[in-house]
Amino acid sequence: MCVHLVGDNIAKLSTLRGMLEKRYALTSELLGHADLRGKDIEAIVVAADLRDVDNITALKEISPKLSRIPKRIFLIDRKSRLSTVQAYALGATSVLSNTATRTQLLAKLADRNPPTVAPSITVNGGREAAFAGAASIASMFESVMSGDPIFVYRFATWASIFSFGRT
Repeated sequence: MCVHLVGDNIAKLSTLRGMLEKRYALTSELLGHADLRGKDIEAIVVAADLRDVDNITALKEISPKLSRIPKRIFLIDRKSRLSTVQAYALGATSVLSNTATRTQLLAKLADRNPPTVAPSITVNGGREAAFAGAASIASMFESVMSGDPIFVYRFATWASIFSFGRT
């Protein structure tokens, strides 16, 4: 399997190379210059600080190319809910802390199970659902602030938006 490594600094790329070079064919590049030209990339490991706006911008620029890669593992500097959600919003199929062990990373790369949410749903439907949910919540708050009653259908609409077909 060909694994492509993308990092926001050389130290992170070196660490990842040391963890994976005996098991996989590796290519790598710095995030600011990432182009993802190879057609044979089966997995990508992105190690970046998602608190840095430049890193987020660079990931957004390559996101159309990321979507063709089945496994997209993001190693985030800070294990927080915001960073995790942001990684998934930028196209990750798995998220680990930057302090993940070699064993954890190898397990994610070897995982044969597809992601629980299809990439097309995550990228396209997720954004639409988030906007619709935000509009619904804003409408509920506006009703409360103006003293208007909140109708049950507004909540039902909001709940159905975030269910993603769960029963």
